[in-house]
This record gives sequence, C-alpha cells and structure tokens, in this order.
Amino acid sequence: MICPRCQKPLANGALFCALCGASLNGQGGDLSKILIGRSSEADFIINDPKVSLRHATLSETGPGSYLLTDLGSTNGLAVGEPKKLVKSAQVTASDRIFLADRSYTVAEILAGAQKASPLPLSEADRYTIGRTDESDLVINQPGVSSQHALLELRSDGRWVLTDLGSKNGTFVDGRRINSSVVAEANQINFGRANTNLPALLNLIQYQKRSIKTKRILRSNIPKYLALACLTLIIVGLFLLFDSPDKKPSQLSPATNQSTPNPPIVEEPQEKPKPYPSSPTSPQAPSQIGPAPTKPIEPAPPKPIEPRNNLEPEYPPSFEPPRLERQETEADIRERTKKAVVEVQRQTVGGTGFFIGEGLVMTNAHVAGSIGQVAYVRNQDIGVIKAVVIASSFNKTSNKDWAVLRLDRKPSAPSLAFSSKAKNSNKIFTWGYPGFILDMGVPKSSIPEAVYSEGVINNLDFAPITPLVVHSAETLHGNSGSPLLNEKGLVVGVNTRIYIVDDDKSKYKGNIALNAQATMKFLSDNNIPYQQDE
Repeated sequence: MICPRCQKPLANGALFCALCGASLNGQGGDLSKILIGRSSEADFIINDPKVSLRHATLSETGPGSYLLTDLGSTNGLAVGEPKKLVKSAQVTASDRIFLADRSYTVAEILAGAQKASPLPLSEADRYTIGRTDESDLVINQPGVSSQHALLELRSDGRWVLTDLGSKNGTFVDGRRINSSVVAEANQINFGRANTNLPALLNLIQYQKRSIKTKRILRSNIPKYLALACLTLIIVGLFLLFDSPDKKPSQLSPATNQSTPNPPIVEEPQEKPKPYPSSPTSPQAPSQIGPAPTKPIEPAPPKPIEPRNNLEPEYPPSFEPPRLERQETEADIRERTKKAVVEVQRQTVGGTGFFIGEGLVMTNAHVAGSIGQVAYVRNQDIGVIKAVVIASSFNKTSNKDWAVLRLDRKPSAPSLAFSSKAKNSNKIFTWGYPGFILDMGVPKSSIPEAVYSEGVINNLDFAPITPLVVHSAETLHGNSGSPLLNEKGLVVGVNTRIYIVDDDKSKYKGNIALNAQATMKFLSDNNIPYQQDE
C-alpha cells in the first residue's frame, strides 16, 4: 500500500500516512503551483513570525524541474546558501531553500504540500487528545489535561489543532493557540509533552485500536458479570441435587420402591460357656462376654526439675518476660554528649544541640541573624555547614535564641524539652568553653565536649523572660549549650546576661533561658521540637 501524497510504503489497515499526515480515503491533488507561507490558505504552511503570509510559490515547469518565485516577502528567499537571496530561481527536488531561519528541500515542500481531494468530515477524522482513557490519544504526562485538545482533518486536507480549554495550554512553534492549522514541520506542545504532527498521527493509529478494545470490554462488563453469576448458580444447583452423599436408604419410600432393600438375616451367635465355679465357693453366676478387667490408673506426672539452683521451675514451653534495659546515668551522659556540637561563626564561637533531624538550637549572639552562615562540628559528625533559619535577640527582655539548619542530616540523637523543673533539682551541661581553644588545640582537630554539673538555684530570676540560675560552671563558649535534668531532658538554654550595676555592664554566668520560653520561640517560628515530661 502506497501513500498518495508522499509515495511512501504504508502498513495494511492504516487510517492515514504517519509521515506526511495524508488521509488515505482519497487520491492526490494538483501540484502545478504550491503557495508557501504562514497563511492558512498556503499549501505549505510555516508557522514562523519571520515567514510572510504569502512568502513564495513553487511551480512545476517540467519533469523534475520547478520555478521558485519570491512574492515580496519581508525576510527574503535564498537557494543553496542562507545569504544567497533570489527573486526567482530554477530548482530541482534536491535543492535546499531558505526562508527566514528555516530551510527545506524542494522534495520536502512537495511532499508536505500534496493535498488529498476534498472529503466530507467524518468521525474517523476527529481525534481527542488528553490524559484519560476516553481520549483517542492518551498522553499521561504532567501538564496534560483530561480533555486537552482536538485534532481534526478538514475537507481541504489540512489538519487543524484546537485547544479544549486545557489548564496549561496548547502550543504550536512556541505560541499558545486556541485553534491553528498544523503541518509536518510544526512543533507541538501539550503542557510538557513535546511532539509533532507525524508523531501524533502515528500514536493515534496504534492507540485507537487498543482503546476501542478497552471500551468494548468496559461496556460489556455487566453482561460478563451476570453471565458468570448465572453459571455459578447453575453449577451450584447441579452439585446440590447430584450429591454422591445421598444414599438410597435416606430417600423416601415412594422414591425407593423400584429398588427395595434386601432383608437383613442375623447370624446365630454361639452362647458363651459359663466360667467354672470354685469347689469351695457357691456356684458363680454365668457371665456373658469377657471377664471384667481392672482399670489402669494413669501414672502421676513427673515433677519438672529446675535447670539449676538459680532458675525458677518454669515449664519447658514457658519463657519469662524480658524486661527492657533501663537507661543508666552513664548512658544518659553519653547520649546527650553526642547531641551537643560546637558552633563557629567567623570569630564568634559557642555551643549548640540537636532538637531534630538536621536542626540545631543555640544562642542568637553565637549564630547571628536569619540567613547568616555558621559551621557546627563534633567528634561524631565532623564539620557541617549550616544557615540560620530563626533568630531572636533582645538584651532587655532576655531573648537570645537561634536555630540552624544543616546542609546535610547527620546521624545524631536529638534532645527533648521538659517544662517541669524545681529549685535544688540536679542538672548538668555539655559545652565547648573558650579556654579549650586557647590551649593550643590545632584548628584541624575537633575538641571534645566538656561536662559540668550542679543544681538549680533560682527559677524566677527575671520578671520578663524567666531565667534559670544554676551552679553548673559555664564559661565563654558554653553559650547555647543545653541545661539538662537527670533524665537528659532540656530545662534551659545557657546564655550570657549583662547586668548594669553602677553604670557598668557586668557579665553574669551560670544562667539559662527556661524551657517554656524556648518552646514558645520554636512554636512561633513553626520549628518542630520534642517535649517529654
């Protein structure tokens, strides 16, 4: 089978040519004069703003010979080379023509301009394009609507693409359209799907058959289900009335007259002889059947011996319940130490601790304001870059919090908060006091966190933001470190407070922002945290 337009071989049963888009319901048209341009009236349409509406004509002058004529186009016409402009030129099928930024061979123009004879519009020439199975061409990609576009073949042999109100639009050569004539050379976009007319026609040709089969099956599903149910009922009734468990003796007399049961003849049984009686005892009565036997008493159960003197006497199949191992004081210290990191921002240093996956809590005077970059490190995670995502600093109202988000999420434990704390409760802290860095530790090495412990002295030190005064020793570099109770829960965040006395600012250590105010800061900034009472 040969295409009447481009003379290419076709598959049997094809609806149209996948190469040039020609409908296979008619024969080829006239090639005596071909109009080239952007207009919908052109025989060879080029949807390019640099191409004029009526750009040029191509006329046949003899076998294999054609006359190319420029129709006064804005950007001109060239043959052979882009800069070789001509008003008219004699060309052959192998010559290349340049129009604006596009180029075609004469053979490509002849193949694309060949039109089918006028045909009435039929259902077979209308194809819907969308994401659902109801479409003739299913494109299941992002940006494609359920009913996206309609591709139809007009009576003059041109293919027209119409947008059906899609959300992301239909584009031809980068231009959003409501309705446009399309040809082989046009680039078509449905959302993010990039294609062209030959590819669309080729896909429609194969999908139409499979979708038609799906629709036939879908419309007949109720019939198939009804037929299956009827078959199951018939089979069930057949098995019920033809069951082999029914015996003739169980049937009624009316249904069993033709095959009467044979009479049952009882065989005579030999009367057993009486047991002989003892000569010294009266005559024993005769007994039928075997002599009575003494019942066998079951043996008493064997006691279960313990496996050793220390283990209880459980049955072999019984396993005593396993008690979960309680976290010791040493375990709490080790876990909380792994959650504490050193924070460095330029020449400022301090301490921080993990409150979630990839989130570190510290002081604002250590990490800085939102958007500033800092680095966190400890001996387990190494050095990780971080950025400040929340910050609040006010010396008057005792606000000094910041949260860092790390570039990567290391494997490190997170600390939870507790709002329950009392005076005289035991507390401890891990931190990186500045004197460690002053003792000649190389910058390439990572210092080890320092442990300090004490008790809570006062929970109501400041009226605006209540502070926790404690006796655990903290120095420069401990700022931002967690104040922890005996369970390893955070009851405060260590900070530095300056108290004005005699017109002089004095640094006050061993003070922490309490957990309640810290959790409110996190909630106000939509930062997740853990709380455990």
